[in-house]
Amino acid sequence: MYEFASKLTIPLVPIINRPLDKAQSINGTLLPEGFVGLYVDQLPLNPWVSSEHCNGHDVLVFASTWRSTHAVLSLDVQARKLSRHSPVDGTASYSVISASGDLVVATKSTPAQPPVLVLGRASKPADSTQIAIQWHDIGKPQDTGLEWCIVPGDRDSCESIFVYPAKHSAATRYFWTDSNPESRPLVVQPHGGPHSAYTLDFSPMTAALVQLGFGVLLVNFTGSLGFGQDAVLAQIGQCDTLSLNEIQHAARAVQQSGGGDPAATVYVGGSYSGYTGALLAGTAPGFYRGIALRNPVISIGENAAMTDIPDWCWAELGLDYDFANPPEITPQAFAKMWDASPSRLVDRVVDPMLLLLGASDRRVPHQQSLNYYYRLKAAAKADVQCKIYPDVGHPLDTIEAERDSFVSIARFFAKSLGK
Repeated sequence: MYEFASKLTIPLVPIINRPLDKAQSINGTLLPEGFVGLYVDQLPLNPWVSSEHCNGHDVLVFASTWRSTHAVLSLDVQARKLSRHSPVDGTASYSVISASGDLVVATKSTPAQPPVLVLGRASKPADSTQIAIQWHDIGKPQDTGLEWCIVPGDRDSCESIFVYPAKHSAATRYFWTDSNPESRPLVVQPHGGPHSAYTLDFSPMTAALVQLGFGVLLVNFTGSLGFGQDAVLAQIGQCDTLSLNEIQHAARAVQQSGGGDPAATVYVGGSYSGYTGALLAGTAPGFYRGIALRNPVISIGENAAMTDIPDWCWAELGLDYDFANPPEITPQAFAKMWDASPSRLVDRVVDPMLLLLGASDRRVPHQQSLNYYYRLKAAAKADVQCKIYPDVGHPLDTIEAERDSFVSIARFFAKSLGK
């Protein structure tokens, strides 16, 4: 908060290193139990609730990543109080669209339910210090035939969302050929970044894979947002080891619980999770029956010379980067980048692989993946395919690229699994 009279900038919400085990006041702001810090993608179009409905206080309403969900939070500026207004048990994700007067318009979804509109009415009774928001569903939830659960990780800074078909059906027969859950194929899908997160928001791609008969494991490894700043920083310097171990631990946990077939486990990832997928192809050959990668980081040293965010290549390895005086890629720096890159493991890859690349990708330029593809073809140990989409960037988010990449992944998995 900036005070024009005193010309002072006052932090209202501090950085939280570890989730709070109880409600407490830090630097004058009261924070709720379990608070993990603020991780806000974007503020709503109008985030302010009318002060006349909040006893004259300025109240900001928004959604923030809180472990594996999006939670609605309010910040009472005068009272210096942060409150949560969505279920604390993480049964749904909320996204705030806008506020008007005492009304808050948002959406609510889960991995099994597409978003529905919800309307909240905000108030602050004169005898209360707590902002209250009463929610009312506007849209009607749709039955998708999906179920989901949270899978704990091997430490508190990581967990996964497992989405699977509620029952065997005519649609799921394409990949799940009987009603035994242990025979159901498993898709392991970590997120990119690495400093982003999967939440309980509905994902059309995940839902489509589940409708075809897959169980889909969305992995939030240490370094994901929403688990405190210590978790974010723990990833630095360990990007080629820590997340790999946690991805494999999550996959084995589902396999051992009977949620997916170890002999029919496949992998899909993009950008950073394309990087981890390529690393796993070289460090855990045979674990995955097929590996589909979208614009993966293959050679960090090459990427550092071509990407529009070269600082990423340094920072994730724990190397210093000065924006005012960008460092040279010295032989020593390149050697460290090479040691952490999938490129060096190309001779160990034996699993079928599909590469999906955007020709106009500036974040992870596709030349490094093309070189990887040629080397895999030359090694002749793995069945490898490559598709390049012209005039498409890093997210592969044109309508045609999204359609074709999903169909290509489904067909690739069908071939890899012998379906």
